[in-house]
Amino acid sequence: QSFLDILMLVSVVPDCRFIMKHQLVNLPLIGFYARQIGCVAVNRDKKVGTVSKMLAGLQKEEGRQTIIYPQGTRVLPGEKKEYRMGAALIYRDLGLPCYLVATNTGNFWARRSPYRYPGKAVIEFVDVLAEGMEINKFIKDVERKIEARSDSLMSDLSKR
Repeated sequence: QSFLDILMLVSVVPDCRFIMKHQLVNLPLIGFYARQIGCVAVNRDKKVGTVSKMLAGLQKEEGRQTIIYPQGTRVLPGEKKEYRMGAALIYRDLGLPCYLVATNTGNFWARRSPYRYPGKAVIEFVDVLAEGMEINKFIKDVERKIEARSDSLMSDLSKR
């Protein structure tokens, strides 16, 4: 939902890296930091070979936590965007468990917004999906669980 997601996740997930769009690698500060922590850049415009290049980048350094936005980008609160198969293919091909995270951070620091609002930002580890699940079921479970918990975290704000 927000750049705040990234900051919060880096503070609690040891030795992590992100799947990120390739344009960010060229930004002075973000690109430098991304290269230093081993982020894997993906050109979403090039459909052919994208997943295999992403997997090759991930397999270079096994044993690290990889963070991916399953919709391919950060999404505004309440906005619905299709979950993409890239996360499912990484899950299947690397044969690792997947930790699901929900958040409400977009309520305080929305994507592409210069405004920051006060409040209690939360990222919550929702569930762990064991390795070996069929990918269509995997992507449906990921979407259902993340969206339900993120919606709940955001609705908790409106009840205050």
